[in-house]
Amino acid sequence: MDIRPGEKRSEKPEKGDKNMAGITVVLDRKELVVRMEAETMRVDRPDCRLQRFPLAMIERVVVVGRPMVSCDVWRALAGRNIPALLLSGRRDGATAHIGPGLSASAAVRLAQFRAYENRNLTMTVCRWLLSEKLGGQERNLGEPGKGGAALDACRQQIKAANRSLHGAHGRNELMGLEGSAASAYFRAISQVVPEKWKFTGRNRRPPRDPVNALLSLSYTLGLSEVRREILRAGLDPAFGFLHALQSGRDSLALDLLEPLRPKIDRFVLDIIRDQLTLRDFSTNSQDGCRLNKSGREGFFQAWVRWLADAEGADAARLQSIIGQQMIPTLLAMIKADTGGPEVQATQDLE
Repeated sequence: MDIRPGEKRSEKPEKGDKNMAGITVVLDRKELVVRMEAETMRVDRPDCRLQRFPLAMIERVVVVGRPMVSCDVWRALAGRNIPALLLSGRRDGATAHIGPGLSASAAVRLAQFRAYENRNLTMTVCRWLLSEKLGGQERNLGEPGKGGAALDACRQQIKAANRSLHGAHGRNELMGLEGSAASAYFRAISQVVPEKWKFTGRNRRPPRDPVNALLSLSYTLGLSEVRREILRAGLDPAFGFLHALQSGRDSLALDLLEPLRPKIDRFVLDIIRDQLTLRDFSTNSQDGCRLNKSGREGFFQAWVRWLADAEGADAARLQSIIGQQMIPTLLAMIKADTGGPEVQATQDLE
């Protein structure tokens, strides 16, 4: 399927269609065969007319399951810095990010590595990331006094944790405060989500209810967007400040995802209110709760519309927040520490 911002799915893009720019291609059927034709990605399906997507018009590719995708497709996508996210659809399947290698900006990465060795700077970055996240959680829960005493208690717990970040003396202490805030936050969310969704708090691997299934999938998609902007900036996605270095983990991408999680949470709460129903999910003992095929179609349409929405509740596109606000702020901190050229700090994420 191809999904365009604000549009329904199109079975075949019209030749010369100027509205195709920025499309998301979702490959969600195992019988698909995908290969390159010159600068166009060709998608064949036995029971439908073939589809062609010019690479210049593709924003991102999401693969669910096991369609047959030729190696030349992956090379072409990486060569144009088009991210591809591979979702297994199974509990025991790993998610994979496919994209270009590190850029030639070795000086930026060297400054990043040196900055990591500065404990004071590392703590400053960690406090900034978590303060933005907890501030977003507070905003999601609304003004004090709304929702009763139990909700107010959760707000106060998050606010107290946010204030305590500045006096914390190490990442373990910071993560303890973040964990306390997260516990209160999801306890509050469970009070406002309708009972039919059976959401009682955060759980994963596998998710046991539809809301947790949507949160996990949405965070994974958000991480892919973060990772692309990190590579564009010449940074190393695996070398983070808040998340410890770990083989096979994009620690910096996870760092920069943290302030975005409350925004993604709002997206999930919006789509369960008026776009998805319980019929869009299936549950089994092995994989937990997952979107079914019809649910995935509705979800991806909503996700792409949300990414493209510059005038909605979040006031800015996710890519703009990452690439024009968060990463420049991080680079300013790094370059100030390492003696590089000053970078203008960005505005608040909201």
